[in-house]
Amino acid sequence: KPEFNTCVESARFDETSGLWRVRTSSMTAAGEEMEYICRWLVVATGENAERVEPEINGLKTEFDGEVIHACEYKSGDKYRGKRVLVV
Repeated sequence: KPEFNTCVESARFDETSGLWRVRTSSMTAAGEEMEYICRWLVVATGENAERVEPEINGLKTEFDGEVIHACEYKSGDKYRGKRVLVV
């Protein structure tokens, strides 16, 4: 799930383990610090808040799957069990 009101202090890809190490701090009064170790890192800095869709040949005529813009993505829960999700 997305984390709001959180600042990413560092994000480093560990070549040895093949995982991301992401350190964050809460922007709340508590200022809680966390470290996440994960396979994927999604950078959602707000640049995609305004919908801009590129023209991709065949996307609307040949692809049967669901296509949404990054500004519509709120959680991966809906896609659990699917084989591919590209954000």
